[in-house]
Amino acid sequence: MTLKHILPLAAFALPLAVAAQNTTTPATPAVGASFDFEGAQNWKALGVFDTWEASPFRTGKLAGNVAVVDNPTMSDLNPLTGKPVNPSTKVLAFQRSRFGSNTFGARIVLNEPIALSPTPLYIHAWVHSPKPSRVLIAGLGKRKDRAAQVDDVVQVAHITSSTLEPNQWKEIVVPAAANKGVELHSLLIVPDCESPHDLPSDFAVYIDNVEVNAQSSPTLFTGYYPIGVDKETAATRKDRHIDGVEFTVGKKTFAYTTPTPSKVYDLADASHRVLAKAGDEITPKLLYTGAWMHSFYYVDYNQDGKFTEDEVVSYSFKGDGNGAESGKNSAGQSFANGGQSLQSPKFTLRKDMTPGVYRMRVKVDYNNLDPMGSQSLVQDGGGFVDILLNIHEGKAVVNDHNLNGAVKTLDGKALTSLEVPYGEDFTIKMHPADGFEHNGFVLKHGVDINGEKEIKDNVQWETVTIPRSMFKADGTFTIPGKWMNGNVLIEGRFVETGHYTPEPIPAWYARFNVTSIEGKYFAAGTQWYSLQIGKQGYVVEGTKATQISLNKPAVEAQNEKHQWCFVGNNEEGYKLYNRHFGTGFVLAAPTAMSDKAGETSFVRLVPADKVPSGYTAVWRFETSKDINANDAQVVYMYEDKFPSNKPNNRGGKLAFWSTGADHGSTFVIRPLEITTSPVTALAFPTVEAQSDETYDLSGRRADEKVHGVLVTKGKKVLR
Repeated sequence: MTLKHILPLAAFALPLAVAAQNTTTPATPAVGASFDFEGAQNWKALGVFDTWEASPFRTGKLAGNVAVVDNPTMSDLNPLTGKPVNPSTKVLAFQRSRFGSNTFGARIVLNEPIALSPTPLYIHAWVHSPKPSRVLIAGLGKRKDRAAQVDDVVQVAHITSSTLEPNQWKEIVVPAAANKGVELHSLLIVPDCESPHDLPSDFAVYIDNVEVNAQSSPTLFTGYYPIGVDKETAATRKDRHIDGVEFTVGKKTFAYTTPTPSKVYDLADASHRVLAKAGDEITPKLLYTGAWMHSFYYVDYNQDGKFTEDEVVSYSFKGDGNGAESGKNSAGQSFANGGQSLQSPKFTLRKDMTPGVYRMRVKVDYNNLDPMGSQSLVQDGGGFVDILLNIHEGKAVVNDHNLNGAVKTLDGKALTSLEVPYGEDFTIKMHPADGFEHNGFVLKHGVDINGEKEIKDNVQWETVTIPRSMFKADGTFTIPGKWMNGNVLIEGRFVETGHYTPEPIPAWYARFNVTSIEGKYFAAGTQWYSLQIGKQGYVVEGTKATQISLNKPAVEAQNEKHQWCFVGNNEEGYKLYNRHFGTGFVLAAPTAMSDKAGETSFVRLVPADKVPSGYTAVWRFETSKDINANDAQVVYMYEDKFPSNKPNNRGGKLAFWSTGADHGSTFVIRPLEITTSPVTALAFPTVEAQSDETYDLSGRRADEKVHGVLVTKGKKVLR
């Protein structure tokens, strides 16, 4: 096999010469260029170019294929408009050769050079490829004041972070800036800048609408609910970013936390949809790190797959033209310093909305109502979150489909067009037929569950399998209210007695092997874990003190103060309990940060039935890649509804660093033992405010009527 030479992408820092040269320079360079390949030729030459100096395309051994051809993609329609994505009659066809390096591409030699400066211009190119590869766009040129310099030295080069969607047009936009005096003489489009070592054959790529101008935003938008940049664009600022959104409807709050690291655009998964009725009042809340930005909320009322400015339902600030910071919010409240207006007012949904699935958009931007965002949104630290909105009439309709058994309500009602409250928990019980036992059920829920699963990319219904391992011992299971969202079909799974095979709790439901608390005991089968933080691996140890010291670098597997368990799930969050201190105490922390980014906001054990005011005992987790540990869960841990509040090692104490996260906020969580029988506490911390009170062995306060072994002032006594 003949090996192909691959030029590292870093090699773009080095000027490379080719045989063909163009040294003619007009007195006044152009400020832009545009090539749509439709009319008269407005370029000097078309060809291929390979920055590998020994390339057969550079030495003349091979001639690459590039030509203007009829557009073969006219039948590719944009679902948003129903018209061709690219209506051009002509496009540039380029043969990606298996003999070219990773920088082999189509070259357009300009009639006139383009002058660059520190103020960027932008190179645009539409690309259509059968391969999901990254795209490189480069500008070749020279310094105007260097007469001897060849004119195809790489002056600018940028590679996309995301790949092309196979057989779909995508517009690539990259900046082109340089010191004054630099001129571009050619444009290079490399549709496949991946290694060609395993490229078995050539393939055709189409290029169109190549342009150099001052516009940083793309003009090609395909699919539903477009934004002004590539949806795969990574957020560029750590000091400004969306952390989450909340919507309060009546007494219910629907929360969504954005992933980290974040992208500019995020689509909340269908499980996080907001439930409301037509005409309901909704109070939004934006969780955001940073300041001097504004929030905007939209509802796609006509369900046409896009947002328009007339569908804005709430915004925090819009300038009135009387100064950069003078303006109002959607409620008419005036601001003289609108830069500090972040939270948008409550809004009321239209009363004429019919039941169904709608999409909402949350946009963070600066003084701009356009739902696709301003040109400066990315650099300003803005972003988008789209989330589904279910409009309902207050009821869900439940049906079942079973063989060899029945699924009924807790009080024995059949599930035949049964109407139940919308969005409320619903408990069912399994009734196997003689000779059978149950293995859980399959739940199908949503809108028009017999129709299309997605309409304009909006999920109408979902299915989820609930295994028997998630049931209580009495054969009951409580379906979360978020799944009781329209039409509900329950299909029981029944197997012959003796043929049941236990299934683990699904990963989507619990990150950890969770346990439950039954009275004063941790349930049988409780999985215990160790918690270590940072690169040093300091152990999080249960303690009666009000501060947890971090000074032990090694886990003592048999030390019950080093053993923790989890109660909860990914959706609702988790509570953490220490084996030594039992079910009566839970790990908690204040939500308001003190001193420098939470330096004296300490994480500690508190009474489970009396979490102090201003504290939370509910924790959430997200994956961290700052520490490598294949045998463990490697995560950031943060307070529920406060994604910026992540515990950290602050001066040898478990406190917070609320302005970011790295290895110092990374927990390594490893499984230890599983206790096969119920477990209770051995000791309990002394709570300063309640040091004179008495507790039973579950950690609950005990009055004078309670007898037995109790704990008073940190010591066991027999009453």
